[in-house]
Amino acid sequence: SNLRMSGVGISFGNSNAYISLWRGERSEILANSAGERSTATLVGHLEGELLTGAPALQLSSRQPANTVSCLKSMIGRSLQDITLSQACKLEQHNDEIIVNFGN
Repeated sequence: SNLRMSGVGISFGNSNAYISLWRGERSEILANSAGERSTATLVGHLEGELLTGAPALQLSSRQPANTVSCLKSMIGRSLQDITLSQACKLEQHNDEIIVNFGN
């Protein structure tokens, strides 16, 4: 048959995320903007700048209070979950989630 299949797969893990592209008969894990095939699933904040991936991972060892690494744990959970809100320093304002870095 001349039918060619294609698709995208996303693996969102506790520590890394991967995106794979399926074309024809093969799959390839795509590289991020830094050329890496895996992206750390962290978000950090430093001097007004939002960091994701490897820069956030580097920040987490120096300033853990400015980094959120429990992103996968947030999926499907209520902000009223006291364990989640304490661990991730979350507040809810209207329909937005605000992550409080630091105090």
